[in-house]
Amino acid sequence: FGVALFQMDGGSYLNNRCDNLVIENGGRGPRHFAIYVDIDRRQSGGSLGRIEGLAFRDIDIRSGGNVLISGQPEQPIRDLVIDGLRWTTPETVEVITPERRKPRGNTLVPLTGETEDHAGVASMFTIANTERLSLQGLNIALTDPTADRSFITLIRVSDADLAGLDLRSAAAQPSPAISLQEAANVTIRNIPPPINVTTFLAVDESQQGRLSVLGADLGAVPTPFAVGGNVCLSAQGVMVARNARRLLARLQCRQ
Repeated sequence: FGVALFQMDGGSYLNNRCDNLVIENGGRGPRHFAIYVDIDRRQSGGSLGRIEGLAFRDIDIRSGGNVLISGQPEQPIRDLVIDGLRWTTPETVEVITPERRKPRGNTLVPLTGETEDHAGVASMFTIANTERLSLQGLNIALTDPTADRSFITLIRVSDADLAGLDLRSAAAQPSPAISLQEAANVTIRNIPPPINVTTFLAVDESQQGRLSVLGADLGAVPTPFAVGGNVCLSAQGVMVARNARRLLARLQCRQ
């Protein structure tokens, strides 16, 4: 772990800040987390605590693991800020499979199976069950050419602002750069051209509220948007290739 917050048995983690850190993961463990934040309960039927006002600013990471930040549906993390994070992976990154399980902070504390576990999501950043997220100035260089990960996955995240995301992969990968699952009110803005990204934004049909992409250069992305169901997109200042312009027009919300 670089930074780890294990919230168990109730209580509150309020207004904590992590600034100006250099994180490098390694060691013999099967799972590596540059940043790990979790709300859970130690025992069956135990209470869930609060994490609010958490901020990570100006952080340099070298890790083949990932970042996992997750509340629970009945107790989300609130007011999360990640600003100015620069991440370079080693030549080989950890293979994240669906069977991967989250840590508990102590091997003697077993998983109860009563709370959500998103450790098996193949993503550099997995953020789940969070209200009010600001994710800005993120720079990720995925240097393993065999890796197939999303850069950012948001699961049941509401009121999210993603800005200035510089995303680069050593080779084209099938996973979308950004994946939204059951999200609500998301704005993505000021995006420079992603490198070796096949699909920029994938959104499942449970998207709610506003979905906006403002100022993004996606001209080199073969599939800029993969949007399910009746989801509509408010796009302004978005550059796409000629063969994707009809798709962008079809997705635009009709006011």
